[in-house]
Amino acid sequence: MPWSLTGRTEDTLVLETDYKAGTKYGPRGLSWPGSFHGRVVYKLAITAGVTTLTVTTAVTHTSAPPLPYGTGTHPYFARQWRGHGAQIQVEGLGGVYELDNCLPRSGETVPIPEALDFSGTAHTFPTDSTVDDIFIRDPSAETVSVAITYGDAMSLTLESQAPHWVLYSPPAQPYFAVEPVTNCNDAFNLCHDTPAVNAVTLAEGETLSLSYTMTIETK
Repeated sequence: MPWSLTGRTEDTLVLETDYKAGTKYGPRGLSWPGSFHGRVVYKLAITAGVTTLTVTTAVTHTSAPPLPYGTGTHPYFARQWRGHGAQIQVEGLGGVYELDNCLPRSGETVPIPEALDFSGTAHTFPTDSTVDDIFIRDPSAETVSVAITYGDAMSLTLESQAPHWVLYSPPAQPYFAVEPVTNCNDAFNLCHDTPAVNAVTLAEGETLSLSYTMTIETK
């Protein structure tokens, strides 16, 4: 789907797209029954050696009837940087979905098992198994905070109020992903029974948006 650069300043980039209902894209010819306008804003700030990137995605439903939507991003990170392995600490998660073939068995979550609990201290992703799981933000937490460190060379902190988060770490690859999203996988089907999966139904002209902030400090 083509995107256009519609705004550019010293510290901001704006990308936008307009999708017409039924238009097919990609090798599988995927389409969506409604029309929508997509917008992504990247805003960068650098102060005293600390870089802050704020990314905001938004989707506006531009046709009738109302349809469910979700939005989010998929930031990827290197497992190694300047000879240092990545360590991760995640605070503010409250549960995890049980999955079959990457899809939730239901709209309900279960407590986070020890193997997927990356809170409390810095952790290293396993090297013998894949992490590919969908978490929810703890209802008592205003935001989720993800700290990624590479020894004493660099630290990153990613924060968002996103209600869902995907952690993805394939052990044979040199990367992992931390993904703030509005909804869980397959939410458009699950939402009929469990509204908490956060598929948001938009009427014509309504907008759904989500932001995250990443702070990067190198030494």
